This record gives sequence, structure tokens and C-alpha cells, in this order.
Amino acid sequence: MNWLFSIDQIRAAEQPLLEAQTRPDELMQSAAAAVADACEQWAQGDRYLLLVGPGGNGGDALYAGALAAMKGKRVDAYPIVRTDSGEPKMHERAAETFTTAGGHILTDLPKAAELADYGLIVDGMFGLGNRVDGIPLDIARLLHANDHSIPAGESAEASACSPETYAIAHAPNHIPVLAVDLPSGVDANTAITAAPTEDGINTHVTATATVTFGGMRRAHGISAECGHVSVSDIHLDDGRRLSDELATVAGAADRPLPSLYCVPLGDSHSCPAHAETQALLRNLPGEPSATDDKYSGGVVGIYAGSEQFPGAGVLSCTGAVRTTNSMVRYVGGNACAITASLPEVVIHPDRFATGRVQARVLGPGRGTDRAAKEELVDLLDTVQPLILDADALTIISKDKDLVETLRKRLAPTVCTPHGGEFERLAKPVRELGHEVANSADDRLQAARDLAVALDCTVLLKGRFSVIANPRQTVVVDYGSSWAATAGSGDVLSGIVGAILARDASRRAFAHGYAEAGQSEIDSAEADYVLFTTALGAIIHAVAAFHSAETPYGRAPTSASRIAEAIPGAIAHLTAQV
Repeated sequence: MNWLFSIDQIRAAEQPLLEAQTRPDELMQSAAAAVADACEQWAQGDRYLLLVGPGGNGGDALYAGALAAMKGKRVDAYPIVRTDSGEPKMHERAAETFTTAGGHILTDLPKAAELADYGLIVDGMFGLGNRVDGIPLDIARLLHANDHSIPAGESAEASACSPETYAIAHAPNHIPVLAVDLPSGVDANTAITAAPTEDGINTHVTATATVTFGGMRRAHGISAECGHVSVSDIHLDDGRRLSDELATVAGAADRPLPSLYCVPLGDSHSCPAHAETQALLRNLPGEPSATDDKYSGGVVGIYAGSEQFPGAGVLSCTGAVRTTNSMVRYVGGNACAITASLPEVVIHPDRFATGRVQARVLGPGRGTDRAAKEELVDLLDTVQPLILDADALTIISKDKDLVETLRKRLAPTVCTPHGGEFERLAKPVRELGHEVANSADDRLQAARDLAVALDCTVLLKGRFSVIANPRQTVVVDYGSSWAATAGSGDVLSGIVGAILARDASRRAFAHGYAEAGQSEIDSAEADYVLFTTALGAIIHAVAAFHSAETPYGRAPTSASRIAEAIPGAIAHLTAQV
């Protein structure tokens, strides 16, 4: 499993190995070997700059630098902490090994323009022991210059940059930054970063890649600052491995640990489909069976769009139509806009004249007036799975009685807020006495808290979408940010609604229920909803990525293009299984 571990869990797993070492730094040197391999993978030249902290993270970097130096690389190390007398503070044995192998300890931090001499920067400053106040300012400015490097020959005025940034103008490329364990300045549990300086300089590291050990830390699953994350197992001489200790820790936890689904986009930097992702992809929509018809694959009802926002209904319906072979019903007075774009959608004027469905989507562009509230109250009283998005969440956030109705609903419910909608919905939940973390402070904990408080599935949307129910949490790493466009969430609601209708229909047929969802009075019966929602997010992520493709490269996209890219996304993902 791609579990996401907390700091305490990592340290609990490391401790037995540290106590069982038969020689100094046995485990550290195993980690250093993995770092050295990662250096060779990411370096653009044979000279490395190590930014070295005083603790174990710096020791990992120094031992790795020693291995690189023994292979003929030119390796410089800059200690970021010094004693009052000016002596560098470093891991002593690692520093001695480093210099013996031919590495150089720098007295002064290289200037920005001098970065052109390096093929790699290694962040070995803090690791798990990150400081809340961020990295030293001189290093922050150096890395800022690297992050904003300017093509040679361009003037400082033309690039509108600071003198510090312009100093790197002669660097041929951005220098890759490899973080050891975790980018410095990024909290391992929450991925919160230290505040930038007044002039906008980040006081944390944004890594090109991160190499970590044994298993992923929570921040690896929810932070783009980590770049491409690779996990290398480390071990003692007797073969005892950190991954085994972490598996023991995971098994002893009182609930499943958060886990990560990486979306296999197919480009050179995206992750492959791991075993857990492949298992989920086996449930992708596909060709109907010989006995299927327009109803048997599950019918979804879309309650979205209004006279003021007709596009939301079109986008949500398109998301559903492009995901399923089965019927899609639209409920509302926006018929002309829907049928003009999607003649296959069956139109119903209102909820009182709707045929049978196995799941419903409510909220995108629906409005927040009295009629919309009455519709919401009625649909909360149904037994089929219900996806609540946008305006539906806004209505609930303004009425504590509706919060209680949602919490007591005897059928699966999926709430799909973005960050702002999440906080609006969480406010009355907190006022009712439930503890819900702030989503800006801890996305994993916040999503889980709200799922527990409302006894539902919560999809907290974002570049790293967090999906939680009261028992478990998963993260979908979209792999890109192309989904960040107006109406994209409407498309996602249609995708999830279509797949959820299919899965609820299958369960109803398999267990002899008269209606989809009616047996799921105990919400534990609805755990499948979490994984169905995660599958919908994966399809959405790939569709967004593909929608940005042009013959000349990737360019800005739109929600309608994302919706049209869904069939290709499903085909792409099917090929990964």
C-alpha cells in the first residue's frame, strides 16, 4: 500500500532499527546510498552542491556526497549552521567521511551566478526535523534565484526581476533540486510551509524531486513542493528493512492509514500505476455486456444548472454522458441548453416527474433560493446515493437543521467542496460541537473530521484531492493542475455520479434490493462509495491533463474540453491495467 505516515509513525518504525545497529550510522549509510543513486538520476552535470544541516538529514547528504565523490563527481557542501566561533555544525562522522572521499566543505555560500557551475543542488538541511521559521534567508534567496532563472542574454529590466535573481542570467538551465526525505521548510504531517519574506521570497524548498525512505510521509501525498517522490527502502546489514517496520506500525494503527493514488498520466515525469491504483482501475467503465441495456448500467439523475447558470447543467451532464453508456436524466427547466449539446439526455421538468435513478447529483449552478432549498430537502430524504456540490453545500452551510438532516441521512452521501466551500460547510458543523480542523492547516485531518461529523464521504477538491469517510482516507494526486479551471468541478460531479449510479445499481441487483442504496442504513455498508469517488477523481485528472494537449505542447484548457476528453482518459487508464 502507498500509506502516508505521520512523523511519530516514522520515528516509531525507525527506532528498533537504530537500536539494533551493529556499527555507527549503519541505517544512515543505507539511506545515503539511496540518495547517491537519486543524485545520479537527477543531476545535469558532474558537480553537486550540498546544503547541509547539523542533524541526520545533513548526515544522509554528506555520506551520499562521499559516495558521489568516490565516483569522480565534484561535490561541495555548505553547512547552514555554525557555532558562535564560526565552526560549521555538521554530523561529524559523515563530514569526516565526506572530506576523506574528496568532498569540499565551503566557507561561503555560492553566489547566484555561480550556480551555473553545478548540475544538482541537494537539500539536506532539515528533513523530518523541519523548523517552523523556514530555511535561512541567504539560502532562500539563492534558491529563489534558481527557481526564477532567466535565459542568458535577457536584461534584468526586461525580466522585471531583482538583482539577486538576475545574477543567475547566465545559467543555462534551472538547476534540479533533490530533497533528502522532505523539502526543508515543509511540515511532514500537514505540508504547511513557513511564511515567505516581505518581498515574496519563499522560505521553504521547492524540490524537483524528493527521495524518501521506507514509505511516504503525509506531506509527500499532499504537497507539490516535493516534486517527483521516489521511495527507497533502507536496511541494516542483517537485512532488517524500514518498510517492514512501517508495515508493522500500519498494522497496529486503530484505523487504516491514509493512502495515496498517483494518477498515471503517461508523461515522462508522472508515476506509474502502482498495484493499488491498478486494482482501482479494474473497475473503470467499459463495454456493456451482451445483456446490458440503457438502464442496467445505472441511471444518474443530474439536478444542476439554472436560468442564471445554464452551463453548469451542461457540464455536469456532459461529464456523466461521457463516462457511462447508460441513461442520464436531467431534472430542471434548462432543457434547451441541455438538449442542444446532449440530445441523448432524457429531460424531466422537475423532481416530481422523474423516472427511476440509482444516484443523483445536486448543486452545480442550481441556485440558493427557496425552490433550490425545497429540492435539497426532498432529495436528502431519498434512499439513493447523493452527490452534493456547490450551491447545495452553500444551502446546507446556512441551516444547522439541514446539517443535522444530512448527518442522519440513511443513504450514501458524497460532499465535494473546494477549500472555500469546505470552510463554509464546516462552520455550522463546528458550531454544533464537532471538531473539524481547518482545511488550510491540515487537509487530511480536516476531510476526515468533516466526514466523521456528517457521517458521509467528503471529497476535498484540489491538486491533491483528499477523499475521506469515517473509517479511511485516500488522496488522489492529480499529477498536474490543469483541472483548476471554472466548471471543472461540475464535470467531476457528473463523472462521480455516473460511476456511483453504476456501482449502486450493481449492488442492488446482487443483493436483491428494490432500490439502490436502501440497504446502506449503516454507513459502513457504503465504503465502496469512497473508492468509486476516488476512481472518478482519477478519470477527471487524466481528462484534464489530456484536454490541455495541443499539437505544439500543452496550453490552457476549459471545463468543456475536460468533459470531451473523458472517453480518451478512460481508454488511457484502461491500458494501464
